[in-house]
Amino acid sequence: MNELRFYRKERHRLRLPKPTHLSFLGLLNVQERARNVLDWWEDAEKHNQEMYSIIGDEINKDLHTLNEANNFAWENGHIRMFDYGSSKCREVLEEYGEQIYENYKRDQ
Repeated sequence: MNELRFYRKERHRLRLPKPTHLSFLGLLNVQERARNVLDWWEDAEKHNQEMYSIIGDEINKDLHTLNEANNFAWENGHIRMFDYGSSKCREVLEEYGEQIYENYKRDQ
């Protein structure tokens, strides 16, 4: 399942993934723009710590995606996610997506 199909399937239940409007073989995805989470964090390690505080060792299921601050954006007071193409990442989102959306805190 690619990002577009996952988004369409889960869009009413999960608010974390940014909408994927078009997907070209999963290699190129068209999504809305948003400010990268690193605009607010002084370094990526804070993102990693925040994610770990919410999902714990589940972050290890897909370190490439979940640990990468560049895959996340801050929008209207909540974290949003861009790259959710891997099946392991989608497993974590299905289980913890709403917890991440509700509990991820911006550095004050």
